[in-house]
Amino acid sequence: SNDSGITWTPLRVLRSESNATHQVALHNPVPVVTGGKVLVVFNRNMRDVLTLQSTDGTGMEWETTPTDITSQLGNYSGVFTVGPPQGLVLPTGRIIVAASIQGGRVIYSDDGGEHWTVSGQANPSGAEAQVATAQNGSLLLNARGPQQGVRW
Repeated sequence: SNDSGITWTPLRVLRSESNATHQVALHNPVPVVTGGKVLVVFNRNMRDVLTLQSTDGTGMEWETTPTDITSQLGNYSGVFTVGPPQGLVLPTGRIIVAASIQGGRVIYSDDGGEHWTVSGQANPSGAEAQVATAQNGSLLLNARGPQQGVRW
């Protein structure tokens, strides 16, 4: 929307890698607004972690090629997913994105999304997660567990 939500442009696909013979899942988009632009962190096939950034402050124009940040995040085996739904930008500028990497964690960037780090493990069996800022400024990670009724 360019008019504070009164009207909306049609939905559009920011990125697709599938074709008639090869299916690629691009999923779990985690948007944040940082440095006056929209940054989306997302997954490819439940493993690769990529970023795509708008080239303007409106989110109407986007880079054509995402940045693959998987190698910055260490050598983890198995599923490595981010989000959903949204990330956080702390008052310091640190970008925080919830992630499921051998348990509940976050990935974070202190330089506007150029370089990324994986946090320590918040819980051993967490899966899809959300992160929020508590009233005292600390972070709260709420992760879905493998067993119904178990909460971390």
